Amino acid sequence: RMNKTIISWATRTLNVVHGCSKPIETDAITGLRFVSPECSFCYAESLSLRRKWTTRAWTESNAEGNVTLRPERIRELRKLEAAPVDLPPSQRERIFICSMGDIFHRLVPDDFLNEVFRTMAEIPHIYQLLTKRPERAAQWPGPWPDHVWLGTTCGDPRTKHRIDYLRRSRAKVRFVSAEPLLGSLLPIDLSGIDQVIVG
Repeated sequence: RMNKTIISWATRTLNVVHGCSKPIETDAITGLRFVSPECSFCYAESLSLRRKWTTRAWTESNAEGNVTLRPERIRELRKLEAAPVDLPPSQRERIFICSMGDIFHRLVPDDFLNEVFRTMAEIPHIYQLLTKRPERAAQWPGPWPDHVWLGTTCGDPRTKHRIDYLRRSRAKVRFVSAEPLLGSLLPIDLSGIDQVIVG
């Protein structure tokens, strides 16, 4: 279901994918592997386990059992009347797609992504896609309508490479979510980035 949200930068959430797994990153200097630090205290995992929407930790080994596609929810987008596209974003619906998962997870097939993007293209709400896998998003051919925004999570200096992938995407509006902000990101190159959310 599409729900109203108290998230300050969105008006609604719609989870067409539920569940995730914590990305494994490689340190560019040492070559050591580590779990994405922004995922250490994942609110989505905690909520999902508490409400028994999933029953196992959101690790890579449990991904097949935790990542669930909800294609029937895509129709929810058609039930909400779209405001005129010439209104500023503050006066339009800003729908956070997959607040409880990652739309670009490896277990989300291309044909499912195609259906989501096709529907978003037809109905001009503002859609906010936030991913910890911007490398896949950067390769996604789209089409990327102006009202489909792309963001990546980067709250630790070891994951700043995600911003480079974000820049390579075809999205017209790109944002960085530094939530949680776990360490200094300075120096940081924000060229081609439209918005930074800090918390």
